[in-house]
Amino acid sequence: MRLAASIFALLITASPAAAKFYEATHYDVKLQLGPQGTLTVAETIDFRFVAGPFTYVFRDLATTQTDGIDQVQASLDGRPCSTGTGPGQVEIEGTSPVKVRWHFPEIISGNHTFTLTYRVAGVIRPNGSGQLLSWRALPHKKDYTILSSEIALEYPQTIEPQSIQLRSHAPDFKLTPGRATAIVVHPNQDGEIIDAKFPARSFAAALPKWIGEQINQAIKARDQMQNATTGSLALMIVAWSSLFLLKSSVKPPPADLQTEITQPPDSLQPALAGMLASKPGLAMGVLLDLARRGIVRIQSPKPHEFEVIWCNPNAQLSPHEKVLHQLVFPTRDTVNLRDFVSRQGQIAAAVRAEAQSLGLLDQARTRVRMVLLIAGFICLIAGCAMLFLRLPHFLIMGGTAVSVGFIGLMAGATQTVWTDAGIISARRWKAYARHLAKAEAVPNLYEVLPYAATFGIAKALLKRHNMPLPPWFQAFSTADGADTTAFHTFIATSDASSSGSGSFDGGGGASGGGDSGAG
Repeated sequence: MRLAASIFALLITASPAAAKFYEATHYDVKLQLGPQGTLTVAETIDFRFVAGPFTYVFRDLATTQTDGIDQVQASLDGRPCSTGTGPGQVEIEGTSPVKVRWHFPEIISGNHTFTLTYRVAGVIRPNGSGQLLSWRALPHKKDYTILSSEIALEYPQTIEPQSIQLRSHAPDFKLTPGRATAIVVHPNQDGEIIDAKFPARSFAAALPKWIGEQINQAIKARDQMQNATTGSLALMIVAWSSLFLLKSSVKPPPADLQTEITQPPDSLQPALAGMLASKPGLAMGVLLDLARRGIVRIQSPKPHEFEVIWCNPNAQLSPHEKVLHQLVFPTRDTVNLRDFVSRQGQIAAAVRAEAQSLGLLDQARTRVRMVLLIAGFICLIAGCAMLFLRLPHFLIMGGTAVSVGFIGLMAGATQTVWTDAGIISARRWKAYARHLAKAEAVPNLYEVLPYAATFGIAKALLKRHNMPLPPWFQAFSTADGADTTAFHTFIATSDASSSGSGSFDGGGGASGGGDSGAG
């Protein structure tokens, strides 16, 4: 019993809110076209309200594709409404849209008739060889149902229309002199649109301002597109000309007559040779060269772990080796191999400075390369930003900027930074690196190993040669062959460190990577 009583109480409480309802039993629209093409609209709506309360009705008048709405007047139940917010009054405000709100005494159930009249300019538009009125006679945004609507169009009796119809194609208009009428039952919820075509010069209507604005916008968009196209072509021409001038400002590299080199082409240290050959293993090349000369010693206290010991404090060092000593061995003589390899970027900067002091690095060519790379990057980012905006005149400019950006980046990447002597030396060291990579027999393997480490091919070279354990390497293990195994592991580690350190074609290096293993 208690449950049934609760459900009954809930239904009584909820039923008024759930049953609140209203509909338009009639929504009649009369359209009057004057000789000048001005449209006067009269809307009459009969609302039926059920289970309110209701206190207002509103109507928003869209001004789309018109030159504006004016002379708005409202009535309630046949009586004109004064302006205000009290019962029997109306609020009219705004221009696009024009907002109308009728106020009336609170009603639970009943009927009211609302009338709205207004004038619209700029509704007669050119249409081929004639004139056209396209008008949405009923509101297309509403939360109520219209049961019936009479739509009437009046025009001067001296004008004979070519056709008058609703886009929903139901029903046909009944035509009499100066008037067309259609009665629609349950009209389209999106609002019925009437299309009325008249012969040319039926109305003395000037071209609507909104059409003129659309034409001006189209012309402006066309001009912007033409300007964008012209500007893009100019940008591309300027960019190509600039690239040509920049490339032309630097003498072309001299020809290299040597094709096969089986010995180190000159006395450059491994780090300098590696930078010229664009090879990544500068740190390991320096380490093995120092070990070969007896300045450092490598030991392996346990598998896969290596220590570098500085054992000759009075050794003669090159400028980049002095920088390395200051960076890695400032207060101690023994460091982990990781600490050594992690200085790759700083070692590269020192090697680069030394290459410049030796006359191998050309500052003018370096500046040209930087300008090309920076300009290419800026053009690429700017072009992508313009493409992201998706504006028509930006699409052409964005595509052009992206193209120029790629051209600049490619031109910068291919621009050498070496002097003529550096270019010749670089080509020879690259040829020697190719020889080491495939050579079956290499004399003086101890002397060559630092270069092989710089070129990242030490492990492959060691596999092809039965190299005795060098005196500068020691592994603390009593197992047979442990020293040889540890040495091969060390060489493999040097190649792995080299391959992950980036390329050095006259630019700065980059440290990175990390350790991975199991004990």
